[in-house]
Amino acid sequence: MAKSMKSPFTSSFEERVTRALEEWHVPGISIAVVHNDEVFAEGYGIASFPSEKVTSSTLFYTGSTTKAFLGTAWAQLIESEENQKKNALEKISYDTPLATLIRDDFVLQNEYSTNHCSIEDALSHRTGMFRHDHSYGGEFNTSQKIVRSMRHLPLNRELRTHYEYCNQMYVAASHALETVTGEWLGKTLKDGIWDPLAMKSTFLKLGDAKKAAENSDIKLARGYFYHKAGEGREEEGFEPEAHMDFPAVSGAGCMISNVLDYAKWIKAWINQSAPLSEKIATAATTPRSIVAPSMKPWDGVVTYSLGWNECTYEGERVLTHAGGLIGFGTQVLILPNQKWGVAVFGNTSATSNCVAQALIMHLVDELLELPAEKRFEGTEKSSDLLKNHTPDPSKTQKDLYPNAPNPGKARALPVEGYAGKYYNPGYRSITFGVQEQRNKETGETSQVLFADLQDRTWPFTITMEHVTGEFWIATAKSRFEPVMQKAEFRIGEDGKVSELGIAMESGMPDTLIWFKKVSS
Repeated sequence: MAKSMKSPFTSSFEERVTRALEEWHVPGISIAVVHNDEVFAEGYGIASFPSEKVTSSTLFYTGSTTKAFLGTAWAQLIESEENQKKNALEKISYDTPLATLIRDDFVLQNEYSTNHCSIEDALSHRTGMFRHDHSYGGEFNTSQKIVRSMRHLPLNRELRTHYEYCNQMYVAASHALETVTGEWLGKTLKDGIWDPLAMKSTFLKLGDAKKAAENSDIKLARGYFYHKAGEGREEEGFEPEAHMDFPAVSGAGCMISNVLDYAKWIKAWINQSAPLSEKIATAATTPRSIVAPSMKPWDGVVTYSLGWNECTYEGERVLTHAGGLIGFGTQVLILPNQKWGVAVFGNTSATSNCVAQALIMHLVDELLELPAEKRFEGTEKSSDLLKNHTPDPSKTQKDLYPNAPNPGKARALPVEGYAGKYYNPGYRSITFGVQEQRNKETGETSQVLFADLQDRTWPFTITMEHVTGEFWIATAKSRFEPVMQKAEFRIGEDGKVSELGIAMESGMPDTLIWFKKVSS
């Protein structure tokens, strides 16, 4: 076991944090370290410009680290004495199919998957359904509506054959738990986890967090996006993001909290103390799917349980999970055998996770007293892992259409003929208009199709550029790097556009989602 430690937040660590915030353009972070029964917490940088500083009590969105709370809530219900006393027909287990709990709502495109997809399948990302994160939001504003829309979304794999990270399956698991308990998930988490741990600054709704911030010294951080000069602006700087208000996403990533409350959560895990138990902790962290056979800086295989990644680092067992939302990034890591854990919250998308990962690994290396050649920083482990937190470069036209002629063949209609409203029951309506686009290199202008989907939970735009015949490139742009995907129009016997297919899910680049044209 590791010996008792002094505060890791030294002046040299503060300098390290300052450099990391500047390098990755993050306004501020809050961090808590737990060792045995000791808690060290500190805030660095700006929570809200111009001058609101981050403290250890500052509230941040915690993103997908919410998933471990939902997984634990399910484990509490399943392992409860009340449930265990029920007869075989009434008892709920980890392999209970979701369709038996929310039969009218949970339908997938594969009948076998519909009937057999279980609670643990959904919570361990082995359902065969990929993210489809651009499909929800707007009119899909309840968990039930998101779940019911899944019947219109294509599966990527067969059930239980691969790890496929899917937020919507966590929405389904949240909806199922609410149906079984007859109460809102926020109440279940409050009664079963937050209140027993005295997590008094943790919320599942933005309104509740804002109300708490108005009536106390606790402040809610503002999320930011860093833009470079030349991106439509004369000077580089931070642009504030609107706070996401998306209760329908529920247990997939809705929580708002601070690192002081998360320290209490980490303590419960390293001590397996109430409201956890050895049985609940074991069930929630038993590996159920393989994420990857290897992933730096971890040693060997990375697995997924009920809201936790499990792996090893220099022989130490690791539980960890990241979270990311518009304007916020979160990372939690626990070394159970060392009775040590850390939580880092930041207020930018993606780049906060880069800062968090670098700082966490430095703290881990210090704890384990690793020699320089094995440490995360200054090695290829560091650069490779941080690259995993930045978006992949966009595909080029040649990547998407390697056999397309140059110049391409003429399209059947003028660009205006392709504009209009298109509908798919899973992704809903997309309306394309015509815009002029200037080539930065040549200065020439061309007509493109453009759609603005700011009503989605993850707002984005789509720009459509012609390649050849009825084949186009659809560039989806959000706060992250643009993603280029295949798109194709179908012309009806009347000579007008009848359908549009777009590879809406980047993880399924060859699967087109087909939208019917409903109006011009």
